[in-house]
Formats: sequence, C-alpha cells, structure tokens
Amino acid sequence: MCNAGSAIGITPVTFSGNTSTNISQIGGNTVDLGSGTGGLATLRIIPDTASEITCNAGTDLNTSMLALDTSVDGVENSLSNIDSEIGSLLDAQYSHDATFTITSRLFAIGAQYDDTSPDSIDENDIGIPRQSVNRNLYTTIRDAAGNERGANVNSSNQLETSSNQSGTWNVGHGKTIKTVSGSLTVDTDVIAAVASKRIKVIAYSFITTNNTGATLLLKSNGTAGTEQWRVFVKGPDANTPFGANLAVPAPSFLFATVAGEKLTVDTDSAATIHYSVSYFDDDAS
Repeated sequence: MCNAGSAIGITPVTFSGNTSTNISQIGGNTVDLGSGTGGLATLRIIPDTASEITCNAGTDLNTSMLALDTSVDGVENSLSNIDSEIGSLLDAQYSHDATFTITSRLFAIGAQYDDTSPDSIDENDIGIPRQSVNRNLYTTIRDAAGNERGANVNSSNQLETSSNQSGTWNVGHGKTIKTVSGSLTVDTDVIAAVASKRIKVIAYSFITTNNTGATLLLKSNGTAGTEQWRVFVKGPDANTPFGANLAVPAPSFLFATVAGEKLTVDTDSAATIHYSVSYFDDDAS
C-alpha cells in the first residue's frame, strides 16, 4: 500500500498494492501534470512500507536510473579512453631524423621470449620474432634449399665453422713437395718417372767450380727427350764455387715433364755439377 501524501493542499489517495494506476486520474478527477498551458503539478508518492514503485512493464525506476547513469558514465569513460589513445598514437609519430629522447613515446616492436616451447606458424600466418631474456633477437641463416642454420660465435668473438670432409686434409697448396740432391759429371736421370703424373719442378740449384762453363739441358724422358729448361754455369776460377738457383712457390712451377716421363739432366761438360731439385708429381693437366 502507498498513499499520495498528507501535506496541506494535497489530497491523500490510497492505492492497492501490486496494482496498475492511471495517475492522470486521482479520485475520479483529472489532474493537470503540466500538459498544454496548465501549470506544472507535483505528485508525491510515499510508500507505507518498503516496496517497489514500477511503471509500464514492471520496470524498477530506481534500478533503471542507476543503470542508465552507469551506462552514461561508461560511455564517458570510453570516449575519454579513445581520446587518450588517439593522443598516444599521435605522440608516437616522428618525422625522419627527428630528435628522440628516452622519455619519448614510440611504438614497440613485439618479440617473444620462449626457450621452453617456442611456437611455429602455419603458411600465410603472421608471426612475431623470438628474443632472449636480454631482448636480443634470435637469428638464423636460411640456405637456398630452405634449411635454417644457426651460426656460433665463441667467447673470443670468432665465428665458428665446421666441415664434414673426411680423410687427409690438404692445407695450403695441397702438394707434396719432394727434393732430390746429388752430383753428376755425365748425363743423368735425376727424377724417376711416375705413372700418369707430370714432374713439376718448383726449384733447382746447380753449383760447380768449373771455370770453363757447362750447359745443362733439363729434358723429359732421357737425353733423346724434349728439352724443358736450360741452365749455364761457370765459376770465376777453379777454386771458387759458382752456381744458379731459382724457385717459385707451389702450386706454381718452373717447368714439367710429359706425364709418365722421367727428368734428365744432359751436360756438355765433364766437370762436377752439384744439384738439388725440388718438385711435386701432379696430374697430367
């Protein structure tokens, strides 16, 4: 139950509880609530006991107004947030070569730290790069076949590499240098033939005390073979050694025999000639 007030000039009207009442009619009389040119009327409703005053389809007026007020506050907060975010976006923009300080706003580039179970992405998916706990990006090298490899740098900042070559490693020129030494007074085969290999001479030394001179012909395959090199030696007197020396670094060479042929020194003097010849035997090319 509730009544329509008890003040002077106000007619109290009693309504039954849980009823729908047309407040334009009170006690059978029309009440002007401000329509047209009439004055504004005030209707005061005082519940006898705690109860709900509803209108239309059972709407709780107090709850509805609170909900509306909350909604308005929410809209205002949302508008405020939008305005703040727009301001942040504008603040994070910089022109080329603009001044930047540690307190300036800037869009961060996202990266994930996950060394336990790093994720992968599917074809045409967008992903983020991985980083270490110190915010260092992980990098790998992708080869032409699509394989991704990591590069290792040791504590001395040296890039480490490895090779899967097996067997004997050839370091430098990869040639096995051999040397023969001796003395001769007649035509002499100084280096034996090697099957299918060329004897490539990289250095020689010829020394004599002969003061009349000696011409040495270095031939492929004996005295009747093809001349490859010629050396002339002559001492100033019979007691003073004199010689000829020449060398180049391997794999270069001074001259070479035909593949599978020996090296012969052909001399035109009976004088003693001391010699040393360094070489490597190589393929026929």
